[in-house]
Amino acid sequence: MLRAPGVNRVPEKTVTGPAPARKKQKKKAWRRDRAGKEQKLIAAFDRILQRHGIQGIGVNEVVKEAGVGKWLLYEYFGGLQGLAAAWARNTDFLPTDEEIGGGDAEAYARQSTAEQLAGNYQRFARALRRRPRTLEILANELTQPTALTRTLESVRSEYGRGLTRFFTRPEEYASDEAVALQVLLYAAVNYLALRARTSPRYLHLELDSEEGWAAIDHMIELVAHRVLDEDADR
Repeated sequence: MLRAPGVNRVPEKTVTGPAPARKKQKKKAWRRDRAGKEQKLIAAFDRILQRHGIQGIGVNEVVKEAGVGKWLLYEYFGGLQGLAAAWARNTDFLPTDEEIGGGDAEAYARQSTAEQLAGNYQRFARALRRRPRTLEILANELTQPTALTRTLESVRSEYGRGLTRFFTRPEEYASDEAVALQVLLYAAVNYLALRARTSPRYLHLELDSEEGWAAIDHMIELVAHRVLDEDADR
């Protein structure tokens, strides 16, 4: 028997109707564990970075490693650069407050500005040397810059500006002499730590030895006191 036109429309609705609802439920389930999925993506970024370096990280590789949908990366982080920034802020990419400040806030506050600044850069150098991945990324910033390395550079700059929280005498740190000294010491520490990876002999210094870095610590202390103590006497 022939069916009248339109008879099959109702079954078609019942077959296709539930699919969108299931998709919506799935998305809601993912959102309920947003923190967990964010950590999965950050951990996946970290593992790929360890295996292939910053140049080997892509969106498809990250979501496959994390075992989540690509749309989650964009919804949670806005894209790969946002994920890179989150990784930098939630891992050991940058030194901790304890590493920079020395762990004893009261003792730190009693130090002179020259002592504080010298100690900051001595400890920063040690923290940087303990982070080979950070040094590798710094090297890539110089030799093979990408959108990801620029993002991580922005996070480091933001971190650097935030270090003003350590200043117990902000007016002294803001002097022309202190600002110039910080720029030079920051550049010197980064350069020497980077050089230690590939060409550890620098003038009379052995950058792959503790003795070499002890000599650098002494130079940092000497320069900080010469510049800032003389400035305070004027």
